[in-house]
Amino acid sequence: MEIKAFTLESLMFGVFLKNSDQRLGEGRKAGNLQAQFTPLVDTVLTIATAVIIAIGAISATTNEPFEFDPLSSGVITLGTLVLFLGFLTKLYQPMRNLSKLTTLATGASAASERIQEVLDEKTEVFEIASDYKSPMRL
Repeated sequence: MEIKAFTLESLMFGVFLKNSDQRLGEGRKAGNLQAQFTPLVDTVLTIATAVIIAIGAISATTNEPFEFDPLSSGVITLGTLVLFLGFLTKLYQPMRNLSKLTTLATGASAASERIQEVLDEKTEVFEIASDYKSPMRL
């Protein structure tokens, strides 16, 4: 009602367009980051799975236990490989969620900027004029 009373429609429309364009730009940046990060996570997890399967294949074809570290007495067996593959599948979803975190962080950053703008606005002080003669209450 105040906007219509003071005929500020065009001014407020400009402010709205500026803020919505800024939000759109931030959203596009977040989308670009997620589009770059998600395939990277998928690639890393695929390579890790391939390495674990390759180690298992090498160990199975040579009929010798595959020693991962010459100083350790442990060897990699089929059970160990299955365990690592199980761990890798448990790691997969948190890594994918981490790739979605960029979108969430960008949105939170834009929201915090808007909140800070509101908090930085000066408060209006309403004072009653000293020569005011009308009633103080409605």
